Amino acid sequence: MRRVISIEQPKLHQYPHQSAKMSPTPQWVKDLKPSPPQGTDLIQAERNKSKISVQKLSEFLFTKEVLERQDRILKILQAEKVFDKSQNYFDGRVERFKTSLARAKRLRQLQVKHKWDREEYVVANELISEPTPYGLHASMYLVCPYVHIHVRMNTDFILDDTS
Repeated sequence: MRRVISIEQPKLHQYPHQSAKMSPTPQWVKDLKPSPPQGTDLIQAERNKSKISVQKLSEFLFTKEVLERQDRILKILQAEKVFDKSQNYFDGRVERFKTSLARAKRLRQLQVKHKWDREEYVVANELISEPTPYGLHASMYLVCPYVHIHVRMNTDFILDDTS
């Protein structure tokens, strides 16, 4: 004789940790600090020992114009509350997606407001350092017309040049 045991699935409201919204971070958690030395402290100590100018090396690697553009765009992004990542760790999946959508939307609004060209938009997106829902669209589909036009221009130029 076989016995069938019925196991009831727990209801969502039975377990408080499964609630849709997480409680705010307690102050004692915010006050926690990692033990020294931190990576930034170690890097700074190594830089202090070095005779190489970090600014000059950066300008050599990236050019002064690129660094100035990054600084200009970074100041704009830092002034926007939506790009604050301090609560990312505590957000659930749905909240992360909503936040990502809000960031992508605000990034597009900033592009229009500040009249950023495509390259400046890419820099801003890289400075955010997070994938957005429109990332694939921006990196793949928006590039196609530019690549197509560039290839056609080169082909036309080559054809005109050889005639």
